[in-house]
Amino acid sequence: MLQRPLILFQQLHQRRIIKGIDFIVNNAGIFPTTGPIENVTDEFVSRMLEVNVRAQYSASREASKYLREGGSIVNIASIAALRGGANISAYSTSKAAVIGLTQSFAQELGPKGIRVNAIAPGIIDTPGVQDQLAPLKAGGLDIENAIASNPLRLAGQPDYIARAAIFLVSDLSSFITGHTLVVDGGSTA
Repeated sequence: MLQRPLILFQQLHQRRIIKGIDFIVNNAGIFPTTGPIENVTDEFVSRMLEVNVRAQYSASREASKYLREGGSIVNIASIAALRGGANISAYSTSKAAVIGLTQSFAQELGPKGIRVNAIAPGIIDTPGVQDQLAPLKAGGLDIENAIASNPLRLAGQPDYIARAAIFLVSDLSSFITGHTLVVDGGSTA
């Protein structure tokens, strides 16, 4: 998986299918529940960092070779990077690293006219999130209430994240770089 960005960009460029790209949104990631810290293995942490950090790092690095001036990189982080949480230490760590790489890439690529930002979603109502929350639901947790427990009392929808990404890759955000846009209905307010 991690070699695909390099191979894809190289092949598209060599075949003259692309001369450059305008933006990339790094959305790949995993969110398995980890349980108590004493049960988290080094292999689990390595896999979490591999998928959630290294994949975004590699894709951003390769995209930066083909991004046009004024181009944009958007990385998907999480509100878990901003406040942590019990039983998600590896996930929180990986998403905090995404924010760090976003800020570093913004500093490095800014002089080339490339903006780099992150989006930190709250709980977004997707099938994957529903699957992760299923054991809690079986234990009696009111999932719908938990998902909509933010001040706006709305369940986060994938469209909210897509709209944030559209904003960050557009000219409307031409003076924004190194920023993490929190899209969580006010959960972290």
